[in-house]
Amino acid sequence: MRKMVLGCMAMLALAGCASMPQGPGEFTVLNGTGYTLVEVFVSPSADDGWGNDLLAERPLPNGESVVLPAPGMGMYSLFAVDEGGDFYFVWNVPIVPGASVEIAFTNLDWERWQAPSLEPRPGMPRIVVVNETGAIFFNLRLKPFVFEEWSADLLRGQGPLQNGLEIGVTLPFALTTITRYDVLLIATDGTPYVKRNIVVSDGGRVVLTPADIDTGMIR
Repeated sequence: MRKMVLGCMAMLALAGCASMPQGPGEFTVLNGTGYTLVEVFVSPSADDGWGNDLLAERPLPNGESVVLPAPGMGMYSLFAVDEGGDFYFVWNVPIVPGASVEIAFTNLDWERWQAPSLEPRPGMPRIVVVNETGAIFFNLRLKPFVFEEWSADLLRGQGPLQNGLEIGVTLPFALTTITRYDVLLIATDGTPYVKRNIVVSDGGRVVLTPADIDTGMIR
């Protein structure tokens, strides 16, 4: 059975269509991922398989829509692949003639997204995380602000981040798609320090200070 990723649900509008006229027995899929989709599959939610690619080698650019045959009454799930190979899932939506279903960035499969990294990647933005807390950190994680789950620990195998030092991090998405991130540092005594909803820029600095202790995360 498929797993729900991030608990993200589709945005579903049953009135009207996105940008193309529908005929009887058709529905519209809108690409709101920020990337070009190269494959789209639709299957009953109870099925394990996905069937055939409905785009049939006709890429669907971001912001555009495609009209597809409605599969019939019932609950369905959608699976899409973008030009970079990332997966998107939309789970358990009623697809009836005249429906419009958006595949959004929040439908990204968390388990397959390109994780942040300490190593530079060509064309990908980097930020600098600066430790001015007075503490020593053994754990560094970040995530897009719209995501619920943190990345893996970026300091694993790197050694601690000492007070007064900084470390560069390559972000997982282009700034044209995601500009707001959360950054989490966990000190050697277990105290979490968090910066939330930061607007980042390529080469920008994220400075954590004693004021960033997150008492809400301390149990």
